[in-house]
Amino acid sequence: MNARRRRLESVRVLLVEDNAMVREVIERLLAGFGSHVTAVAGAAEELEAMRWARPDVLISDITMPEEDGCSLIRKIRMLPRIGVERSRRCG
Repeated sequence: MNARRRRLESVRVLLVEDNAMVREVIERLLAGFGSHVTAVAGAAEELEAMRWARPDVLISDITMPEEDGCSLIRKIRMLPRIGVERSRRCG
């Protein structure tokens, strides 16, 4: 097994993407590298999933129709006991 694959193995990923096709492609790609992926379609689902999925990594669409990804990330940063590294794009 190569080093890149090992780095993603067993990583818990929460994927937020409103486009079903894009969500499925990213989910399959990450799962193929051994990641445990929880995929949701929008911000409301994401906030709920954040409580039980306990992800190591969040991948979020920035331009979603109901709520933009930057606003979502700001809300996540306010949740207790979740350290989220700052994104360059969302400040």
